[in-house]
Amino acid sequence: MAIEEIIDENNGTKNYQYKKMSKPELYGEISRLCNTLKLLVQQLPDIKFPEDILFDSTNFLELPIRIDKRKDYFLIFHKQTHINEMKEASLYAYWILKFRPIHIVQNKNFDLNSRYENINELFAVFILSKCAVIPLTLVMGI
Repeated sequence: MAIEEIIDENNGTKNYQYKKMSKPELYGEISRLCNTLKLLVQQLPDIKFPEDILFDSTNFLELPIRIDKRKDYFLIFHKQTHINEMKEASLYAYWILKFRPIHIVQNKNFDLNSRYENINELFAVFILSKCAVIPLTLVMGI
């Protein structure tokens, strides 16, 4: 758990303080996200990973941190229940859609740029589909 329970000496109430993820934990989660993105890109015929992908590094690095914080929130406010894989995937989908950290490299092929302007939405759905075992061909219409 990435939180510390702090008891206020004045009134004895419990407070919680978030402990940052360690660098190895953060890099492990980023690596997992990149590997999942690679799996998606392998199914898109005209995009290559990593040449055609740009990351907003600040927002991309923020994704696992937000998920980690939400896991702690869930533990505190839902009586020590751990979130399941689908809830975690839903959180990733939410933050991907909110931050939109992935972009396609602008190039001369306008069709490629316009076709994948929704790459963040595809990635969010892809993450959810991996948990729900929905074939990506149904999701993307390919």
